[in-house]
Amino acid sequence: MTPSIFGCTLASKPARRIIILFAVFVLSVSGLSAQLLEVSYSLSENWEGIDGKGKVVISGEVKTRVDILSIHTNYIRFRIHREMTPYPEAVDFETTAYLVSGKYEFKSLDNWDNAAFGYIQEIEGVLDLMLDCEDFSEIGQNLGRLYGDIHRLQGSKPR
Repeated sequence: MTPSIFGCTLASKPARRIIILFAVFVLSVSGLSAQLLEVSYSLSENWEGIDGKGKVVISGEVKTRVDILSIHTNYIRFRIHREMTPYPEAVDFETTAYLVSGKYEFKSLDNWDNAAFGYIQEIEGVLDLMLDCEDFSEIGQNLGRLYGDIHRLQGSKPR
């Protein structure tokens, strides 16, 4: 006996079309399909280190970038990169954030095994990033300068 679906043999074109349409329907209804609109948000800020006498002893730039990798029904995948010149270390990690009360909240280990947490929220092309650290690892203790505060990043067009 030849396998069939809705009276069409599985080898026929109508049967293959039915199978494909059914698979697309199931994936879209189940929330497994993601919008793959890679969007990036970035911020660049100057900073100065001042000694006890008010003299600038070091200065540089803090660069923050968030790349949205995929958007799902109630979560998103994204990557954070944050660096501060002239220091060579950078925070860089990819994670998942879940929708909670209008914000996407996350907890993740960064590339230095620091226990990072925070949220991201996009409003009219501007991304609020709150990035902080619950616990610094032994090798990541000196990265405290890259954590804390809320940062407002400007968005770019989808790629």
